[in-house]
Amino acid sequence: MILIRVKAIDVLMDKRGFKFRKELAAEMGVRPTHLSRGLRRGQGGHGPPTSFIDMLCAALRCQPGDFLEHVDSGHDLT
Repeated sequence: MILIRVKAIDVLMDKRGFKFRKELAAEMGVRPTHLSRGLRRGQGGHGPPTSFIDMLCAALRCQPGDFLEHVDSGHDLT
């Protein structure tokens, strides 16, 4: 299982002038419900789809590492 989580994007949104997620969704070209769903998928351990990550990076003018984090799954890869 991929354990990637979306960190709070509110700070990035504020830096880019987005006060509401509705504004960010409009910039991304998606409905607010799709934005929320993409962020929840990131919190559920499955990770958001790459197309969502791409749109979010473009809208926020940032890199994926600015809002994604790896969660230690406890698996030994050796």
